[in-house]
Amino acid sequence: MKKHSRKDVLALIALASLIWLAVPSRAMAQNPTGDNALNGGFGFQVGMTQWAPGGFKWFNDYNRRFTDMVWLNLGFNLSLGDTHDDRCWYDNRRDRWYCDEGHWDGTDVQFIFGVKLRFELSKLPIVIDAILDGATDVILFGGDYAGVAIGFRFGPGVHYFLFDNFGVGMRFTFMLGPAFTPRDGAEFYGTFDFQVIGVEFRF
Repeated sequence: MKKHSRKDVLALIALASLIWLAVPSRAMAQNPTGDNALNGGFGFQVGMTQWAPGGFKWFNDYNRRFTDMVWLNLGFNLSLGDTHDDRCWYDNRRDRWYCDEGHWDGTDVQFIFGVKLRFELSKLPIVIDAILDGATDVILFGGDYAGVAIGFRFGPGVHYFLFDNFGVGMRFTFMLGPAFTPRDGAEFYGTFDFQVIGVEFRF
């Protein structure tokens, strides 16, 4: 009986891979269905500038299809960080907490409005997103109001669809803009978000 060489085995594996990519599998969700989508997930936020909170983040989005590529994107996100370390201090005169350059300090409540540009791959059940949002962040330190930020929120995301209406994925986004605080007036504001665990349900 003829033995197959290592080169023969590798050639067969390469050929099988090419056939798998070229011929869509019926078992895979090639075309995720539904004109509405709910997204949720968990991750973290990094405050890149003074007055930008950071910490654990909870993500929530609603999306509505305009076209195959353009979707409405509405969202409510919440970040929770530690406000009791050496980067935070309490102003007795103003009766407020303040944090300086604390990448994992403070809390913010974020409201977003914008669009997602969605790109479905033809060979795999994967959807790639380009997120383009306007955002408003209510900034809190120690449970007290510290200011508000407005800005442009952008970044990529990806979902792998296990079923026609359910996918798992991740994304990361930046928000840049001005923050308005009672203490310092207008300040530059920047955050980085990374959604480590995300899901999407379509209907």
